[in-house]
Amino acid sequence: MMQPMTETPPTARNIDLTEYKPSVATPLTAPELASLLSARKQLGVSIEPATDQPGAYVVTPSSTVGAVGIDSLSVVIHPKITMPQVLSLALYAMDAEDIDTGAFSLAGEAGLPDLLALALASVARRAFARGLLHGYRPEEEVLYGVRGRIRFEEQLRHRFGRALPVEVRYDDFTDDILENRLVKAAAGRLAVLRLSATARRGLGWIAGALANVAPEEYPPARVPEVSFDRLNEHYRGVVGLARLVLRHTAYQSSRGPTRAVGFLFDMNDVFQRFLTRAL
Repeated sequence: MMQPMTETPPTARNIDLTEYKPSVATPLTAPELASLLSARKQLGVSIEPATDQPGAYVVTPSSTVGAVGIDSLSVVIHPKITMPQVLSLALYAMDAEDIDTGAFSLAGEAGLPDLLALALASVARRAFARGLLHGYRPEEEVLYGVRGRIRFEEQLRHRFGRALPVEVRYDDFTDDILENRLVKAAAGRLAVLRLSATARRGLGWIAGALANVAPEEYPPARVPEVSFDRLNEHYRGVVGLARLVLRHTAYQSSRGPTRAVGFLFDMNDVFQRFLTRAL
């Protein structure tokens, strides 16, 4: 079962792969082989014994690229194109193509988690420069004063004959809205990974800016869409990137909270979505 990358021990084995390219014969212990086999569907890889080296295996990726932590292994699958180019294709497909991903490549040496964290921090600074986006959110509370509208049915049902407290419904003007929740959730997913100090500082800045926004988890298959107008158009880039992070997060589900462990892109899916929007 996949484990959070923050739990990966310092002696973790690194396995570097390239999209559609068979690896060299790689020695694997029994637990390492079991870990890879348990995750091969998510990784989209085939694993075959090496013909000339007992105890070694040839791992061949398909169209899935990215980086994940699997027990004592750290697996990176590189795309045939550069990772900033992959990110650009994916962002275009999600209508958030105005992000300059080349500015975060760190001379081509940044891993995918660092690249995403640096990009998210940069576009968040640009979006938040005009002040955090606020909006009206419906609230229902029991108050010792009237605010908004009285919920007469609830008042009669629960407090018949009493004037106070009052069941009310009102619209609260707040920064705790969907757009900010998506950005905070994406920063939280990234924060559990192994990151450079620079990338971690950027995520810390986002967490501080969104301190009053409630944390929320979004499963990859159920990341909500956001409609844009003149009021929130300046959030298009940061929301698009946040949704991309949340949709492509590999995560572990258990009785506890869902936790992010890495990021996987299916290049076939990314390219199909890119062409669909372009055409």
